[in-house]
Amino acid sequence: MMKMSIRWGYIDQNVVSNVEKMKVSKKTMRFLNQNEIRLLMEASKDSYIYPLVMTALHTGMRKSELFNLAWSDISFDQNTVTVQSKSDWHTKNYKSRTLQLTPVLHEVLKIHRQTHLELRIKNDYVFTYQGERIKTDVRDSLRTVLKKAGLMGVTLHTLRHTFASLMGHQSFETTLRYAHLTEDHVKRQVLKLPFANG
Repeated sequence: MMKMSIRWGYIDQNVVSNVEKMKVSKKTMRFLNQNEIRLLMEASKDSYIYPLVMTALHTGMRKSELFNLAWSDISFDQNTVTVQSKSDWHTKNYKSRTLQLTPVLHEVLKIHRQTHLELRIKNDYVFTYQGERIKTDVRDSLRTVLKKAGLMGVTLHTLRHTFASLMGHQSFETTLRYAHLTEDHVKRQVLKLPFANG
């Protein structure tokens, strides 16, 4: 368009010729294979982050979404979890979305809820440490679990990417676009995850 503008005499020079192109990272995203998933789940089972790790693996939720997940967002009857904004936090695009609970995650979260009730933890948020809501990170605890599992280079974002790759998508954004169009199909696909049923 700029070349044509110069040719037609509308402008003297290409005003965008010196603009640098955006650099796109070519770094390959890490994701876990089925054996690594099994090792991670086994190693985290005795840790307080186990429900969080399982939720990340089974839903592909962002770290901030996990830390802002409230019990009111989970419907055990409907078998769903809804990612939605709160008074002090909002989702990335301000939109809410509802995700399918796999049978395994349903059981994990139900036991986690029962534990909260038995310990009389009066916290509206799902993921806590010693009764207090986890707000920022679980890096140290995750590092301990990873060492036990013999895994390296794994973050909560790795679990998000793992979920997307197991859904057959190149990125989680693809999964979300697909989910928006055919929610029922995605729900069926989630139930086909290799670890969905135990």
